[in-house]
Amino acid sequence: MTQLRETHFNQRIGYRFNMCHLKKLRPIFFVCLLLGMQPEALAGWVTVGDRGVILYSADGDTWTAATSNTSQTLRGVSSDVSGQWVAAGSGGTISTSTNAQEWTAAVSGNSDQLWSAAYAGGQWIVSGNNGRIVTSPNGTDWTSVSSGYSFTVLDTAYNSTNLFTLSGTSTEGGLILTSPDSTDWTQHAPSTKLKQLSGIEYGNGLWVVVGDAGTIVTSNDPTTRSWEAKSSTTTVDLRDIVYNGSNLYVVVGRDGTILTSTDATTWTSQVSGTPFDLWGIAYDGGQYVAVGEEGVILTSSDAVTWAHATSPTSNFRLLYDITSGKLPQTIDFPSQNSFFQSGGLNTTYSISPLAVASSGLPVSYSVLSAGICNVAGTTVTIVALGECKIQASQAGNDDYLPAAPVTQSVLHIASPGAGVPTKPGLVFDPQDIEVFAKGKTFTLSPGAFTSQTLANLQPQIAYASNTPSVCTIPFLGSLEVTMLSVGDCVIVAASEPTTYYLLGGPIAATIQIIAPAQAKAVPTLPPALLGLLTLLMLAMAGFGLQRR
Repeated sequence: MTQLRETHFNQRIGYRFNMCHLKKLRPIFFVCLLLGMQPEALAGWVTVGDRGVILYSADGDTWTAATSNTSQTLRGVSSDVSGQWVAAGSGGTISTSTNAQEWTAAVSGNSDQLWSAAYAGGQWIVSGNNGRIVTSPNGTDWTSVSSGYSFTVLDTAYNSTNLFTLSGTSTEGGLILTSPDSTDWTQHAPSTKLKQLSGIEYGNGLWVVVGDAGTIVTSNDPTTRSWEAKSSTTTVDLRDIVYNGSNLYVVVGRDGTILTSTDATTWTSQVSGTPFDLWGIAYDGGQYVAVGEEGVILTSSDAVTWAHATSPTSNFRLLYDITSGKLPQTIDFPSQNSFFQSGGLNTTYSISPLAVASSGLPVSYSVLSAGICNVAGTTVTIVALGECKIQASQAGNDDYLPAAPVTQSVLHIASPGAGVPTKPGLVFDPQDIEVFAKGKTFTLSPGAFTSQTLANLQPQIAYASNTPSVCTIPFLGSLEVTMLSVGDCVIVAASEPTTYYLLGGPIAATIQIIAPAQAKAVPTLPPALLGLLTLLMLAMAGFGLQRR
């Protein structure tokens, strides 16, 4: 509708609004309306697993299978601040998505089995077998940055300042790699031999790594190679760890194992309610979600009490990793109830209807037409005549991405203050043809009207004939035209000037007055043909008499 308004608006010169244009756009409008009413599948969580399975969910409880572009096993997944998702897996597979529902293959440049995907320090980092580390600034263009390593790199952590850390394993046991820029990596084998290391996390000034046989070790600085072992109270293999950003570390592992700790030193076993191995865990600021064998998905608000979510997986699919991301949101900003606004300068009115964000977060308003109007809160102030473009925005928060802004317009069409006259925008387009009947009258249809004036301040419109020999208008303001002869009847319309409005028009319109259809005459035959026909008829008559 904005384009329509801009097309038909002519600041200060006049506004001619042709309703037939709106009629033509109605089918398009309703199609757009129906499309806009379709439910949007929001995704705040994504989990990946065997045979290319990708599931997404808005709340962690109800899950839907995404359209995956691969049948390769996917073992790592993450999201960035813009709402992009990246998954990595076997055969060097890297898949990306902007909505978590449809996924596209990216060229990773390798065929190694990839295990982790992370967005850290403004870039993507994927790692896997044979010491493989590939990075990307955008999730599309990938570059291998590692060399000289043959062990498997399983997980990534970042201290949000200057240190990237990878945990991995080799025949020699657990290994640690660090980098200040994600490009140049250095191996820091722990001073004490460790079991295979599967998951790593940074939180509250500590690097915490978990691994086989209940291994939990911590370090203040991985580059020193000094790691302190912690008692996990279990001997099962631990797979993944997450820190909630304030006061809790949560670890998952085999046989449904879940451990929690507030200091990464003293660990407590929690009841998960599942016997299946758990491979991945994530936290979104309000909820923990863990995934694992048999497609199991567990949710918890405190990491103590866990519930089973509905998983659409089948055929015993294993879920390897899970991540949380910000939810998308949209803004519904309907057309304004009063598309035309008339008032003196500094007149105010309220935005109506207001815009609403699907997230429920408050919407802010700004103007895109400086010099025409101002906005404060939901109140708009007229500064000058013209089109006031009002933009509704929602910047997002920790849970929601920014919404795409939506713009609506209001036309300030007239200033009713005496002594500030404006053009009324006269429109005159009556019928094209009338059938002549001497002395009879017909009505101008439609009559002239002003498109840019207030309803209660309409100027008077006068009509006159420019062809008095063909037609006349007996009264100045009448719509009735008297026909005098066949020909072009030219009628001129004008709106009278007032203290509020300038002269409208004059505008001329031509109506063809045509003669009524005449009765068709009986055709006559040429004399020679008529004589021949007479002789033929006489001959036939004589032939008839002889027969008698």
